[in-house]
Amino acid sequence: MSGRTTSLTQTDVLIRALFSLEEPWRSRFLDLVANLATNSTWDGRPPTREEVTAWLSADLDLYREVKLLLDAWLRPKPAGSQDPNTPHSPAGPGEPCAAGS
Repeated sequence: MSGRTTSLTQTDVLIRALFSLEEPWRSRFLDLVANLATNSTWDGRPPTREEVTAWLSADLDLYREVKLLLDAWLRPKPAGSQDPNTPHSPAGPGEPCAAGS
């Protein structure tokens, strides 16, 4: 991906959000960022904060794509929605949510 650079402040906010996700979502998002940044040639190890910072601050298109995906992921679900794939649910995909979660 190519694009203009973005300010470090915006990048820092996004990086803090990515690294503050709970597992397994943090690893999944970081793996996605690494693969997008390297055109799927990433070696599979978890990227460091410094690597993610370099990618997101150097590539505005990548920054925007990751921000959109993370914002959509973290967006509050409508009341009554019981989607087990939300980050607020302890259940994973296809697993039933515990009552009251």
